[in-house]
Amino acid sequence: MATSDNLVWATSDNGTIAYVPLTSNLLLSAIESMQRSFYMEEVICQAYNMHNQPESFPEMDFLLVRAALDGVSVVAIDKESGKVAGAAFNKLEEPEQGNFLTYYEKICQNFASKSVTRWMWQIEKLFTMANKKNIFEFCNVNCVMELMFLGVLPEFRKRGIAKKLCEVSICLAKDLYRGLNVKTPIDDDLLQSGCPPQAVTGIFTSPVTQKIARDLQFSNAAKFEYHINNNDIQFRGDSIGVSYDYLKLR
Repeated sequence: MATSDNLVWATSDNGTIAYVPLTSNLLLSAIESMQRSFYMEEVICQAYNMHNQPESFPEMDFLLVRAALDGVSVVAIDKESGKVAGAAFNKLEEPEQGNFLTYYEKICQNFASKSVTRWMWQIEKLFTMANKKNIFEFCNVNCVMELMFLGVLPEFRKRGIAKKLCEVSICLAKDLYRGLNVKTPIDDDLLQSGCPPQAVTGIFTSPVTQKIARDLQFSNAAKFEYHINNNDIQFRGDSIGVSYDYLKLR
């Protein structure tokens, strides 16, 4: 895998898409790509009607920036146009940091962003209650890299970009695990290597992303069933499921 100096992690087989670390120059375009993909079409965002509440976007954007500050996010660039085709906003997490989502949910003002954020930390809470241990204890690790937000623009779909973004993210995590500081800051601050991740985790909410997780050899830690009722999500008895998966690094 490349280092962050040359700013290219990987290239698609046909040479049209470059996978690069998220930098300050790409941050706005990467956020805009999520506004047109994740916010509009991810099933939990749809459940809370985020696609019809653009006023919620700035609050969700803050979460993207918060994840990006860890320096482990990846974007896909269309080499011909220079356009951001998709992005994986990843975040490093340690148990002693606490869950920043609980704090952020309290300060959100918009219904959609507040609800999606609450849903995210409720999944963590449900997991801990069901397993009598949190994800760190479950995996027996003290740091994970979460694939937090994944999106690809509609015009770039069906080209394997989402899967490749996940693959590159895993490779990045493995480099950190091996002791290589491949973090890329989105500001002028140098990021220390810190505690390396020992696992990659993700909450996969659609059949497409769940298949990606299976293809990349993730193991399932928990599954939750839910149904949507009047813009609310209740965790019981329907065929729609959420998969909380993990991949131990070696």
